[in-house]
Amino acid sequence: MKQLRFFAFFLIIFLPYTYYTKIFTQNFEQLFAHANDYFRKNDFEQAITYYQKTLALNPRCHQAYFNCALALAQKNRVNEAIHCYQHAIRLHPGYVKAYIHLGNAYKKLKQNDKAENAYKKALEIDTKSAEAHLCLARILNEQSKFDQAQACFEHAVKLQPKNANTLLEFANSLNMNNKTEKALEVYNQIIELQPRNIAVLYNIAYSLKKIGKIEEAITLYHKVLAMKPDYVEAHFGKSMAHLIRGEFKEGWPEYEWRWKRDDKKPRVFEQPLWDGTNLNGKTILLHAEQGLGDTLQFIRYAQVLKRMGATVIFASQSPLVTLLRTCCPYIDKVIALHDHLPYFDTHAPLLSLPYILNTVEKTIPNNIPYIHPKKELVDYWKKELAPDTNFKIGICWQGNPNYNTHFLRTAVAAKSLNVKMFEPLMNLPGVTVYNLQRMTGTKQIKKLAPDCTLVTFGDDFDNKNNNGHFMDTAAVMLNLDLVISVDTATAHLAGALGVPTWILIPNPPDWRWMLDRPDTPWYPENMRLFRQPTIGDWKTVIQTIVDKLPDYIRLTKKNKKSHCLLQKTEHISAEISVGELIDKITILQIKNKKITNAQKLKNVRIELESLTETRNAKIPHSESMVSLTEALLDINNTLWDIEDDIRDKERLKEFDNDFIQLARSVYYINDKRGRIKRAINELCSSHFVEEKQYARY
Repeated sequence: MKQLRFFAFFLIIFLPYTYYTKIFTQNFEQLFAHANDYFRKNDFEQAITYYQKTLALNPRCHQAYFNCALALAQKNRVNEAIHCYQHAIRLHPGYVKAYIHLGNAYKKLKQNDKAENAYKKALEIDTKSAEAHLCLARILNEQSKFDQAQACFEHAVKLQPKNANTLLEFANSLNMNNKTEKALEVYNQIIELQPRNIAVLYNIAYSLKKIGKIEEAITLYHKVLAMKPDYVEAHFGKSMAHLIRGEFKEGWPEYEWRWKRDDKKPRVFEQPLWDGTNLNGKTILLHAEQGLGDTLQFIRYAQVLKRMGATVIFASQSPLVTLLRTCCPYIDKVIALHDHLPYFDTHAPLLSLPYILNTVEKTIPNNIPYIHPKKELVDYWKKELAPDTNFKIGICWQGNPNYNTHFLRTAVAAKSLNVKMFEPLMNLPGVTVYNLQRMTGTKQIKKLAPDCTLVTFGDDFDNKNNNGHFMDTAAVMLNLDLVISVDTATAHLAGALGVPTWILIPNPPDWRWMLDRPDTPWYPENMRLFRQPTIGDWKTVIQTIVDKLPDYIRLTKKNKKSHCLLQKTEHISAEISVGELIDKITILQIKNKKITNAQKLKNVRIELESLTETRNAKIPHSESMVSLTEALLDINNTLWDIEDDIRDKERLKEFDNDFIQLARSVYYINDKRGRIKRAINELCSSHFVEEKQYARY
C-alpha cells in the first residue's frame, strides 16, 4: 500500500517537473541559439532582444550576459555592455575574457584607470593571457606610461613570438618612447617573418629619419613607394626627410600629400585653388590649417601676395584673429576659420604657399618684423617695465598638451620641459625673468624654489581692453632684451616681431629647424637655436644657455649704447654730407690717440665705432676714397697741432707775429680741408649715379 502511494506521488509531482524542465531547457537553448545566429549575421539589435529573452528564462547564465554585452558594445551602448560584463563576472569570477572586454568598454569611455584595473584583474586570473598583456600595454601606452607598457608588450611577445601585429605594436611603443634603436631591432624581426610588410618598412624608414640617418630613410621611402605608389604616409615621411635637409625643391611637392592623410581634410570651395598665376586685381583667401605657431611662421607669405597686387583675406584660428587683424597691415581682412566667407577669386592653404611659390632657402620671405603691435600698447608696457633696469628675459616652457591624437601629445611633450629647468636663469645677477607661458603649464610655477623669482602678469594679460590673445604678449616682447622659448607659438611670435629669440630644439628636431645648424633661414637675424645633444637632454641645453648669457648680456648692453649713439649719428649723417662724416671720423681717430682722460676716451671710442659702421654701410670703398681720407686725416692732424700751439700762446698771452701766422694758417688749411671734403662728396655722387645706371640693367 505504501509503495502504491509513493508511485502515485511520483506520477503527480516528479513527472510534470521533468517535463517542464525539459521544455524550459529546450526553449532556453533555442533562444540562445537564435541570439547567436543573429550575432553572427551582424544583426545586433535582434541578437540583444533574444539574449534578453534568454536571460529572462535563466538570469544565471554568465555566457548569455557576456554575449549580450558584446552585442551591446557593437551598437555603441557601452554603459549597458559594462553592466552585462559585470553580471557575467559576478556569476563567473574567473571569466578572463569578460574582464578583458570590460576593460575595452571602459577604454572606449576614456575611463583609463578602470580599464587598467580590469586588465590587471584578468592577468591575476591568467598570467599567460597574451591578449590581457597586450590590452594592458595599450592602455598604459595611451597614458604615456611607456616603461610599464613595454614590460607588458614583452610578456605578450614571449607568449606570441611570431605574432607580427603584437611585435609591430611593441616596436611602435618603443619608438614613441624614443627607444628608436630597440624599435628598429623589433621591426627587423617582423621583416624576417614578413619581408614585404610595407607598413613595417615604412616604420623602419621613419625610425631612420628620426635618428638622423636621412639618406637611408629616403632610400627606403623610395622602396616602399615602388611597392605601393599611393602610400600616403611614405610620401609625407619623404617630404619631412627632404625638408629637414633643406631640400625644399624635393620636399614641398611631397608635403602636399598631407591632404590625403586620415587626420587632414582639405577645405573645399567652389573657387579654384591658386596655382601661382597672376594675382593682380584679384582677391585670394588664405586659410590656416595647423597650429598657431605654423600660422605665425607662414603668415609672412601674405606680404608676398600683397606685393603681387592681391587683395588678401585670411581665415585664422580664433585665438590669432585680433593679433593678425591689428598687427598685419598687408592683410586686407582677417576672419575666423568658420566665419561667413566674403567674396574671393581663388584660395590657398597657408602651408601650401611655399610649394606654389617654389620657395628655396634663398627665397624664403624674411622681411622681419612682419607683425607690428599697436604702438600705444608697446608704449604702455615700456612704461610699465621701465623701473626694471635689469636684463629682461621672457620664457615659455611648454606647448599645447591637449591635442586629440596620442602621437601629437607625445610630440608636444618631447619639445616641452618643466619650468624648474629655468631656475638657473632666475639666479643670474642683473637678470629678471618674465613669464610668457599662458593657459597650460602655469601650475608648475608654484613648485619653483623659494629663491627663484619669475615675474608673472595678471589675469587680464592678453584680455584687458579687448586686446585679445597674444596682444599684450607681443607688446611686452618688444620691451624685453631676449625671449627664450621651446618650439611653440610664443617662439614664432617673437621671431616674427624681430625680437632676439633663443629657441630650445628637441632631438630629433621638427623639419623646419633642419639639422645641426645654430641659425634658421626663417628668422635669420634674430633667432638662435639650442639643440638637444641627445634625446631628452634638456639639462645640457639649459647649461649652454646659462654659460652663453653673460657674454650676450655684456654685448647687448654695449650695443644698446652704440645704438643710441648710432641713432644720433644717423640723424647727423642725414643732415651732413659724406665729406663731413669722414671729416668727423678722422677727428675722432686723432682724439682716440691723443686724449688721456679715461671717460672721455671711452665716449670717443663708442662714437667712433658707430660712425665707422655708418661709413662702412653707406660709403663705397675705392683707392680714390682711401687717398682722400688719408689726406683729410693729415690735414686734421696738422690743424690739431696748430690749434695746440694757438692755445699755448693764448694761455701765455703772447699775441705776437707768430700768433698771427698760426691764425692765418688755420684759414689756409681749412680751405684745403674744404676742397678735400667736396672732392669726397663728388666721388660719392658719381659712384651712386653709376650704381643707379647699373641697376637699370
